[in-house]
Amino acid sequence: MLKKFKKTHLSPILWLFLPILFFFIIFFIKYFYLNFFINFFQSEKGIIENGTFFILLISIIICFFILKGKNLHFFNKKIFFYIFFLILGLIYFAGEEISWGQHWFNWETNSFFKYFNDQLETNFHNINSWFDQKPKALLLFFIFFAGILLPLYYLKKNKNILRTQYILFPDISCLPTSLICLFFYILDNLYKTLCSGTPGIDISCEFIPDLFVLRTSEIIEFYIALFLLIYIFSIYTRLKKN
Repeated sequence: MLKKFKKTHLSPILWLFLPILFFFIIFFIKYFYLNFFINFFQSEKGIIENGTFFILLISIIICFFILKGKNLHFFNKKIFFYIFFLILGLIYFAGEEISWGQHWFNWETNSFFKYFNDQLETNFHNINSWFDQKPKALLLFFIFFAGILLPLYYLKKNKNILRTQYILFPDISCLPTSLICLFFYILDNLYKTLCSGTPGIDISCEFIPDLFVLRTSEIIEFYIALFLLIYIFSIYTRLKKN
């Protein structure tokens, strides 16, 4: 089984150690340095939110490298349009994450967003669920299904993920990040049934230890971004192998 895990063409530093390391760092910092965690990890301008943006930015750059590699002999229109629309989604995700720069440059929100945005910010995801929760739900479904079940299925069936028909499928390198994302998603939903209040603000949980009471929405977005980076990079490396 361990030999099959070596079929991924990415460094384990990226797809295995980094997701797991950050998972433990989150709880380590919260346990030992709570004030630092609140101020620098989970604030609007914190490490998690800005880290999500930069991970998405790297993903966008890799996508452009994929499009540049059109000379690959099996590169086709389906892959081109898939990556093109993926870039558009990544740009939207990254821009919304920092309110298109407002979190950095602190400009005043214009009249349109003041009227429609419930947090008075320059972004669309606080206007309607179609710009936030619904796209996020689709992404999470893709991560949990394609990022967990498909890699295990093709690993068991010993499929060659370098073949053209599998080139856009997540490989085993996506599995650790997908599982950690699932963990925080389950934790986030446990708050709704076992806790009262808002995570990161005034939440009160009787049956969940304080260590596991987090502002999980931002952490989930971080791991979604990390999944996308690993997934896109895996496509890029597999394309180069052909």
